[in-house]
Amino acid sequence: MSPEAFLAEQIPPIPEQVPAISPNVRASLLQLANCYLLLSMCSTAVLRSTGEKSVVRRFLFAFLLGDVGHVYLTYAAVGAEYFFNPSQWNFLAHGNITFTIFLSLTRGIYLLLSHGENTTPPAQPSLKAKSN
Repeated sequence: MSPEAFLAEQIPPIPEQVPAISPNVRASLLQLANCYLLLSMCSTAVLRSTGEKSVVRRFLFAFLLGDVGHVYLTYAAVGAEYFFNPSQWNFLAHGNITFTIFLSLTRGIYLLLSHGENTTPPAQPSLKAKSN
């Protein structure tokens, strides 16, 4: 999807309004896409390199807060009439709302159900030969 199409799909279409995209806006949108890529790589690195539940829980809690903010800011941008009428939503609106709510629910369920000790096994004491 081009930056122009991404920008045009962010809010409900207004027939008389054709979004003009400046080089500054295009650069900002491409940088935003790069931030998403960086975030996904960092997420993969953190989640695949740790077995400590406390790290995973903190990581997912931060993302859960981001999900809530993302959905709220989408609501603030498009207004209640559009937000609460999914039949009018386009592909990006479903991504911004439906998919984000799904992700936040799965993160919330994980956080509610995960408790207890870390998943990494405790270190085994070394066996030293007894000397007599």
